[in-house]
This record gives sequence, structure tokens and C-alpha cells, in this order.
Amino acid sequence: MKYLILIASAFILIGCSNNEKETETPDPEQANEATERVDEVEGSFRGGNIIYRKNYAQIEGSAKTTNDKFYYHVEQEGEVIVEETEVTLDETEDGWGEYKIELDLTDDMYEQEEYPVLVLYVKASDDTKVNPTNIPIDLQLSQY
Repeated sequence: MKYLILIASAFILIGCSNNEKETETPDPEQANEATERVDEVEGSFRGGNIIYRKNYAQIEGSAKTTNDKFYYHVEQEGEVIVEETEVTLDETEDGWGEYKIELDLTDDMYEQEEYPVLVLYVKASDDTKVNPTNIPIDLQLSQY
């Protein structure tokens, strides 16, 4: 009886080992391509000081990107209300470039429950957003 169980177990193990799954060996060039895509661009943002005027906001800060440009758009309640805009930086000695974004504050923005959010980011070659930074625009401060 012991031998029968032992033989049956051996057949089960052999049967299971023959069900090999075919797996593709990753192509090293494709793996490097994916890594390069992620490492292709980088961006950092600092400052983000906002000067408020009635129906107007001016956002000033510094950015450091690998290709001396970044993008921004404005979202409010999950919708893009100011389309994507490219900003080119003049790099300084320390590698940071100054930026100034002027944003008109419309009546539609004031009518929403949520504040608009300025989203700064760089883009990879496949147009994915890298290092997004959100800056909320406090509409109450612009009314004074």
C-alpha cells in the first residue's frame, strides 16, 4: 500500500511538471527602452508664490528640468479648464530656471465649489506626465 501511494504521488508530480508554461524571455533592449523612458526626463519645482489681484493670479517660481521646459494646465472639479501650455526655461548657473505664469480667473471658476488647481509637470517622449506638482489657487484671496 505504501508503494502504491508513493508511485501514485510520483506520477502526479511528473504530470504536474510537464505542464510547463511558455514564458517569453524579456528582450534586454526592450527592458532598457522602458527604463530610458522613465529616466528620460525629470522635473523639480520650487517656489510657487502666488500674487493675487482681482480676477487675476500670477504664479512665480523656479523649475529644474532635464530639457529646459515644462508644461502646465489648470483643473477644476476634475476637468481641464485651461489647456496645456508649454513653458521654456532660461537655465541659471545653479541649473534652476525662473518662471512666471499669468492666469485669468474667470466667473466660471468662482461659481464652482472647488478651487482651481495649477498642475506643473514635464512630459516623457510618450507624452506621459512626469513629476506633477499641484498648486491650488485660492479664489477668495483674489477678491481683495
